[in-house]
Amino acid sequence: MTWFLNPPNNSSDKASSNNRFSVSKILSLSGIGVWNCDVETRTFSFVHGFFERYGYSRDDVNNITLDNWLQYIFPDDVESVGKRLQEFFNGASGGNIDYICRIKSKINNSPIWIHVHGLAFAVDVDGAPIRAGGSIQDITKIKETEKSLEIRDKLTSATNEVAKILLDENEDFAKQVWRTLEILGNATGVDRVYVWKNHTGKDGRLYTTQLHEWSANSAPPRNGNYTVDIPFDEAIPTWHDILSAGKCVNNLVRLMPQSEQNQLKPQGIVSILVAPIMFNDELWGFIGFNDCVHERTWNEVEIAILRSAGMLVAAAIMRRKTRESLETEQALMKRIFETSPTGVVITTNGILKLQNKPLATMHGTKIGDSSRNLYVNQTDRIAIEKELQMKPTVINRPVQLHCADGVIRDFLMTYQSIQYDGEQSWLCWEVDISELKKSERAMKIARDLAEEGTRAKGEFLARMSHEIRTPMNAILGMTYLCLQTELTSKQRDYLIKTQTATTNLLEIIDDILDFSKIEAGKIELENIQFHLSEVLRDIVDVVDIRAKDKGLKLQTNVSERVYDHLIGDPTRLRQILTNLVNNAVKFTEKGSVTINVDIVFKTNNKCNDNELSSRQSGVMDIKSGGELEDNPEWNGILHNDSSDVTLLTFEVFDTGIGMTDEQVSNLFKSFTQADGSTTRKYGGTGLGLVIVKNLVELMGGTIGVKSQLGRGSVFWFVLPFTKAAVETDNKITAETNFAGRRILVADDDPVAREHLRTLIVSLSMRVDLVDSGETAIAALFNAAKNNNLYDLTLIDWKMPRLDGIETIRRIRVSPEIVDQPQILMISAYDRGECLRQSRELGIAGFLVKPVTLRALSEAFSRVFNVGTKTQVKESSEIVQTKDSEESIIKGKKILLVEDNKINQLVAKEILKLLGVDLEIANNGLEAVEAVQKKDFDLILMDVQMPVMDGLTAAKEIRKLNKPKAAKAPILAMTANAMDIDYKKSIESGMDDHLTKPIDPTKLKQALEKWIGKGK
Repeated sequence: MTWFLNPPNNSSDKASSNNRFSVSKILSLSGIGVWNCDVETRTFSFVHGFFERYGYSRDDVNNITLDNWLQYIFPDDVESVGKRLQEFFNGASGGNIDYICRIKSKINNSPIWIHVHGLAFAVDVDGAPIRAGGSIQDITKIKETEKSLEIRDKLTSATNEVAKILLDENEDFAKQVWRTLEILGNATGVDRVYVWKNHTGKDGRLYTTQLHEWSANSAPPRNGNYTVDIPFDEAIPTWHDILSAGKCVNNLVRLMPQSEQNQLKPQGIVSILVAPIMFNDELWGFIGFNDCVHERTWNEVEIAILRSAGMLVAAAIMRRKTRESLETEQALMKRIFETSPTGVVITTNGILKLQNKPLATMHGTKIGDSSRNLYVNQTDRIAIEKELQMKPTVINRPVQLHCADGVIRDFLMTYQSIQYDGEQSWLCWEVDISELKKSERAMKIARDLAEEGTRAKGEFLARMSHEIRTPMNAILGMTYLCLQTELTSKQRDYLIKTQTATTNLLEIIDDILDFSKIEAGKIELENIQFHLSEVLRDIVDVVDIRAKDKGLKLQTNVSERVYDHLIGDPTRLRQILTNLVNNAVKFTEKGSVTINVDIVFKTNNKCNDNELSSRQSGVMDIKSGGELEDNPEWNGILHNDSSDVTLLTFEVFDTGIGMTDEQVSNLFKSFTQADGSTTRKYGGTGLGLVIVKNLVELMGGTIGVKSQLGRGSVFWFVLPFTKAAVETDNKITAETNFAGRRILVADDDPVAREHLRTLIVSLSMRVDLVDSGETAIAALFNAAKNNNLYDLTLIDWKMPRLDGIETIRRIRVSPEIVDQPQILMISAYDRGECLRQSRELGIAGFLVKPVTLRALSEAFSRVFNVGTKTQVKESSEIVQTKDSEESIIKGKKILLVEDNKINQLVAKEILKLLGVDLEIANNGLEAVEAVQKKDFDLILMDVQMPVMDGLTAAKEIRKLNKPKAAKAPILAMTANAMDIDYKKSIESGMDDHLTKPIDPTKLKQALEKWIGKGK
């Protein structure tokens, strides 16, 4: 503290003044100022350097009156300062002046704490001061430090008090938390304190929810539940990142982002402190302090204390929530324990510590009894104890226990290792399964009986099938042979009717066998590669004769989009289609039967809805397709060429008798026919469609039918197949070299013409279509006349007025057609008959309907002698006329192994007609001996024979040290028709399995297939 006496007036006044100025300047720089006062005028002067840092000018602090000086002082301090100055002026203070007050900063009106000290250095005779002076010092930082220490002490004390309150768990928790927030609010002097907890909403956004709040002058709440729930990103967007980093939101509201101002200003908040509450480095929530009066900021010490207090509150909330959850869980467990309908018990070292009523009633036990005596088999108990030593839980262990009524019962026991009263114990649940065990034993007996019955039924069916097929083979064989001889018309009629009746009986036997296998779950599906076109051609070959006898047109249309090389079960597909096509032929007297194949599209949950009228030349107007079932396995297949699986829709149309809606509803039911009258015209078991439906569903597909009485029917089904991993037919177009060649197609069927046109155009060739033999001849004549020749002509065999054979004859003898074209014959009918009729006509080849892109491309390659980029393989869909059918097997050495003399005779006569060199063995042993002596091109082997059966004989032949024997095809020719019989034949070393009665056509096809093939 420094003051100066007023110096005497002499010649050194100027120097003294300069000296005083320099000293005053130094003092002001150190935060200390100098003042002097004329007591008589009561005016003050201050050295300017002290006040200018607070925005005051020289005029503001030089020669100012007492009233002016008091105006610079904070109002709260004016009274005390005025009182001290009056005492000094009146001489009551002994010539000393000393006071502390706040002055206003002229820059921002903030308070500046000053300490004023001085004394009188001139007094009158009475000792009253005349002039005085002294120092003025800025002590703001000292005051702030004192206040901070005071607040720290208050906050520390408040935090300690909060901790004590929160440890008391007997008080109402909501009021308890409110009290702690009140203490913190009063200690900090704020208007509101609150706690919020974060959570993630159902929409995935981060929210914060208010749990507790205290406001000044408010009463404790009745409960601590609040409904305030706000999203961080919308209401307080900057808070989450700040708080997650462990920092505080310590700000004046007017300086915050606008969205946060919009959230806080309506609540009257001026300044705010929000401190994070962290658990395991995660932002649990926050504690907030609102000041609605002052713009204040908080120092680090205060913030640290308040964060600690917030953690205490949050920990108490979590602890209380955990305790409440445990209490709720314990209450729930107790209720479950007491109300459980099954027995529940806790045991320690085998002693019952706690049990519920059902257990006590079941076993008659009481607390303190030993549980070990309840086990019938002590080895069960020992095994369970050992298992519980290795793992905490044993679930659903079947044991037998003694019960209070003396009965031994079966239980399912579950054991959980727990701590009970500080000891390792077991919590056990028991479920009485005695009745279930009785039912299981009864079901096992019933199942065994059912399996035995099924086995016996299967054996009976197999035996009966064999016994029936053996004489039927003789009947059909002899009938066939008789039909090859000269007969009267009446004799031929009788034999044909006998053959028809026997064939119908065979179909009934086959249906019953298939139905029985499906019922027994014995149907097994193959998954092999096959050509769809070959399957369709086989069906046409089988059904064609019946269709031709009735004058029906049998045709097949396959979309160019369909993959021909597939993986699946061709046998079952052939069975399904053959059944449906046979039915269509059976119930159709005139018109046609058409098989259509296309890929499935999905439009409004329906498969592609092709109109029959567009394919049947307006014969009828029935739409194919139907509702596709919602099959998740088909997802990704529809409209997806890149999928390995393709969905195919097969449709069998006929122009037959049709059905009513009632008749349609009864289809696919066992032993049910559309015509159930006693005068029904059409025979059958009513099992065929049931078998078809089951097979389709076993193959992962769906089936349906649409029909109109008197106008025909369409049966459709959808099946998934895997595309074979080979070059697909759809890629042939890019690999052929037929561009620009000119083709003529003659076919009376518009659908067949359009199908061929699509295939030919896809090969970049030009095509003209005609609908008869006459128009074909005219087209060739005009082409020759205009020197615009066709490179190739495709002619259908069966056309009205002028069929394909006669058309070719006229073309060959026509003088106008000077350049004779290459000709391919096309037909779905018997190709053998066609070949015999056309052998002298010089046709280039024979294409079998349905014609595929692959077959057409290969045929063109042969005709034009043009290869594709990939090697052209021999196709069974193409027949060249230079090779007659008989020449394939004629003169081949065949061994027939058959013990039944009648069957020997039948087979011998049929094979004789085919021109083979035949030798007969009466049993398997004779067959082995014959093969040792001679080489055979093929062996036909019966299975059930005396001395040595056919399976054993096949195995022995394959063991022979003779290359020809190892390679010679062996075909089982047996009345055993079950799937297991086929497997046994193949496993024994045979190559194929033909079922009696032997169909001469199928026998011939099998011989053609296997003659000349090596193993």
